[in-house]
Amino acid sequence: MRYLLPLFVTLCLCQRPDHLVPSLPGVPLPLLSRWYSGFYNVTQPSQQRHYLFIESLHQPESDPVMVFFSGGPGAASIMVAFGYHGPIVVKDREKMEAEWVVNKDTWCQNASVLFIDNPADAGYSYASRPRDTYTSDASFSRDILSFLLQFYADYPSLYKNPLYIVGISYGGNYAPYTAWTLHQYNMEVKMRNITGEKPFPLQGFIASNGVTDFDTDPFISTIDAYFHQGAIPLALYESWNEQGCRVYWMGVKPDRMPGSCREVHEKINALVGHMFIYDMLEMNEEPIQDGLMGDGDGEIVDIRKQVRELRFKQYSVPDKYSNPSCQGESRPITHHTRESPLSLLDWLNTTAVKQALHVNPLKQNFTMYSDLAFYNFRAGRESSRWIYQLLAPHGYRMMHIMGDTDAILSLPGAWGWIKKLPFPVTRGWTPWVSGEKLVGYVKEYGRFALVTVHGNGHNALHVRDYEVYGIMRRFMFNMTLLE
Repeated sequence: MRYLLPLFVTLCLCQRPDHLVPSLPGVPLPLLSRWYSGFYNVTQPSQQRHYLFIESLHQPESDPVMVFFSGGPGAASIMVAFGYHGPIVVKDREKMEAEWVVNKDTWCQNASVLFIDNPADAGYSYASRPRDTYTSDASFSRDILSFLLQFYADYPSLYKNPLYIVGISYGGNYAPYTAWTLHQYNMEVKMRNITGEKPFPLQGFIASNGVTDFDTDPFISTIDAYFHQGAIPLALYESWNEQGCRVYWMGVKPDRMPGSCREVHEKINALVGHMFIYDMLEMNEEPIQDGLMGDGDGEIVDIRKQVRELRFKQYSVPDKYSNPSCQGESRPITHHTRESPLSLLDWLNTTAVKQALHVNPLKQNFTMYSDLAFYNFRAGRESSRWIYQLLAPHGYRMMHIMGDTDAILSLPGAWGWIKKLPFPVTRGWTPWVSGEKLVGYVKEYGRFALVTVHGNGHNALHVRDYEVYGIMRRFMFNMTLLE
């Protein structure tokens, strides 16, 4: 009975009735709380960011607000809403078809969630001028502040709700960047004391297998992850490290491949080419022949080229829906029957769904993962570790969740950057047990916590949603993390 929402006691948080989503076409289930969908123009005139906001099922007038960013850069956050964490999700995560069930483990049990498709061309977001598709960590900070100022102006009652920023993968870089940007804004508001300006109710952020320090991740510690997984012999591992072999992601620093690093790399690849880099316990359909860092001709290339064909498997989308040149097209839902359901991607591209979500016609197709956004993004050279250190004295709470079988953003890499933080240990390495099952481990450093999810990879935040959301909820409600 927890899903019954008496309208006479449920408060409306909305000042934008034109963004209200009364129902979802093709979904034979009632929405269990109020949903809103629309666009805000950000700092560049042609850039429009799309959002989906779903109110808490419990107490929307006081429950925390979570702002969620997917990774990439270029992955659509709304895929996460409909695939994993919304109140209504696809029935089968492997097939990702538009058959729907009520999600008893939704994030919206005790939080209102704002899913933002970022940057331009991800999801329904778009830029009408090609030059505005070029983005960076710096431009993201400006864009997200512009977006949230407009959003909170339209939903002013949310100033009373605790605010947490959540991100996975490169979204784990967006989360601290957003927190830092809002913190800077809040300091300005308090200093100027101008009537009508309000500080954001920011309490902290949560990153999951997030990009944090380019000297340890992504990919720098991949060889360490394979070694600790038992896939690489000690002699080969020592040879790699003794020579100082390094290849950096997205060219943020010059590669270091002296001596016989290429030969060592070829030997390592022969041993691990069959392993899925996002989860070492899964297999690639075919071994990666070109290696983790080479293009097959002895040239070292950007890691983007190596993970390009793996992104869709990361999001559990079948091959027949994974071709980025086939991002879907507007079509009526009636073209499919119950025997032949639409894929989630095709459903999001139906005319009826786009109308229900108030999608601007200028954005013709929903883009699950945008190559344009990915290749037009420029990462900051320092990533986001510095933000943890600077925000801690201000009382913000920070959590990093790590699936421990991820090789691209690995637990050894996380240990590397955590050791650089001057945080005292307040809880040692402690097993996290649910029932009779080991979920992972927790280590706390004052207001920062490392949480591992044992036996899961890059998408631990999504696939272990019951256990992981439980600890996220305790974190957001200032409860002890482990019962």
